[in-house]
Amino acid sequence: MYLINGFKVFTDAHMPVTHEEGDRYPLKPPINRPALVRVLLFKTMSNIFLCSDHHFHHQNILTFKREDGSPLRVFNDVNHMNEYIVYQHNRTVGPKDKVYFLGDVTMSRNTIGLQILGRMNGEKILIKGNHDLASASAYLTHFKDIRGTHQLDGLILSHIPIHPESLSRWKCNVHGHLHANRVMKAVEAGKFTTDGSGKVIDERYQSVCMEQLDDYTPISLEQMKSRMRKAGLIS
Repeated sequence: MYLINGFKVFTDAHMPVTHEEGDRYPLKPPINRPALVRVLLFKTMSNIFLCSDHHFHHQNILTFKREDGSPLRVFNDVNHMNEYIVYQHNRTVGPKDKVYFLGDVTMSRNTIGLQILGRMNGEKILIKGNHDLASASAYLTHFKDIRGTHQLDGLILSHIPIHPESLSRWKCNVHGHLHANRVMKAVEAGKFTTDGSGKVIDERYQSVCMEQLDDYTPISLEQMKSRMRKAGLIS
């Protein structure tokens, strides 16, 4: 660890232990992509991060397929998945950061299954999803607050995407639930799509499901705004 302009900087060679003592790195999933050199920048001030649909302890999610038939998630087993997601979280989110979990955190309804959250950095806010079925008291052990939706800087955060007729008062709906899929809309009259479907991604809906993030890494609010600028939602 060293300092650059007031930032605490960690490289992979100096990462703190994030899971079992003496076993610093979880196995990485066999993803076909170039190796990336990652650097952590933890500001002294807090940042805001967004993520959704971790599905901790969900064995069957490793059997789910994308529309093209490829695996939804590529891990050796559910423990491998759990450990890798925690590892990616802690190398991005600092202890003073705020993190909005947009639902479906774990498939377990008991407090033992939720204990994994105690190993994850940041002040956590839960936006409940359809699989978050444990008691409120169980969640409040790990989350500062539990909400159905939340308004944040002109965005509406939810688990399931909100109805288009309710979206006009916000710049964007940041959501989860759809995993590898996106909310679609019909193309404008006179325009065509290359696949002949007649539908395109509706950029007013921005998914922060694990499958839509960069290698299971929570996205910052500033990164989300950058997405929105590219989509023409904000200037």
